Amino acid sequence: MQNNKRRLRRYNLEVPVKYYVRGNQAALGTVTSDNISAGGVGITGDVFIPPATNLMIQFMLAKRCVCSIGKVAWVNVSSRSSRYRMGVEFLEMNPLDREYLKKYLSGSNSPEEQ
Repeated sequence: MQNNKRRLRRYNLEVPVKYYVRGNQAALGTVTSDNISAGGVGITGDVFIPPATNLMIQFMLAKRCVCSIGKVAWVNVSSRSSRYRMGVEFLEMNPLDREYLKKYLSGSNSPEEQ
């Protein structure tokens, strides 16, 4: 059983997530999130990305694109398929995007555009 070290509440939210290895503009892919918090996103994909890899993350909430630089915190191989579950911690995010994300997750699913 894995020890849960999360500090922030996760929300089950499935949205398309585009991710790139930082410094390489070729997209690794687009996946669907498993969950999102103010501090990170859980994703599942077909490509192994080693822990500690820095990524650029983009996803849409309502009509706003939220962008972040994140780090792969952990990777687990699915026992039922050859897919990888990954936790990505947000390291850097525009303060307006971070505030929008927090408002969206707190139940105000349509925070005002700023």
